Amino acid sequence: MIKINDKFSTEKDKYQWLLHELNDGVSKTGEAIKTTRTTYHPSLKMVCRAIADRQAGECESVKEILTELDNFACSLEMIFDGREVELNEMV
Repeated sequence: MIKINDKFSTEKDKYQWLLHELNDGVSKTGEAIKTTRTTYHPSLKMVCRAIADRQAGECESVKEILTELDNFACSLEMIFDGREVELNEMV
């Protein structure tokens, strides 16, 4: 599994990419809990688009969107910095 940031992680199985989104929630008894939402995507590019769309949807201004996109780009750079990634791993 590849951790992208505190909220998102991704992994690939034989058929698709899985995007896991960690959210804060409240149980039926009123206790704070963490929930995970998993969505399925045909490519890593689509995973990145989904993350960018979700992060941008929480913003209130263009400036915030640009900041979130910069943060996301930095997260990806840190993940892949210094690592050689074979093409077949990314498909």
